[in-house]
Amino acid sequence: MAIKGLKCELKSTQSFNNKCNSLCEWRSIDSSIVLPLTRGSPKALALEHALCLTGDGLAHLQATNPQQLLCLIPHVQVFAHVAPKQKFIITSLKELGYVTLMCGDGTNDVGTLKHANVGVALLSNAPEWVMEW
Repeated sequence: MAIKGLKCELKSTQSFNNKCNSLCEWRSIDSSIVLPLTRGSPKALALEHALCLTGDGLAHLQATNPQQLLCLIPHVQVFAHVAPKQKFIITSLKELGYVTLMCGDGTNDVGTLKHANVGVALLSNAPEWVMEW
């Protein structure tokens, strides 16, 4: 059985009094699976799915439900599009004994790349190096 990935996304809803509410939900890439983000440990969900948390989802949970975020972090396999201030995730997971990999463009990621067990710096438009023999 292949493991399908689920990403925690913010879903904005508008209530009857025109207030805009944001909820987090788990959604597969093709939207064939949509699950609510429930309280408690997502351990069972993480056994069936590779969980991804975006920077927006991380910020929302930090602001609205930090306890849920603490339960969620050890089960998330990918943190994507996170802001520089959110990269504390790498050092936090490393302190808890997890092996971490950080992939970034290198400009504002240098510090976090150094802290990760494995740091991968991506270069775009890098000059081609020609080896001379």
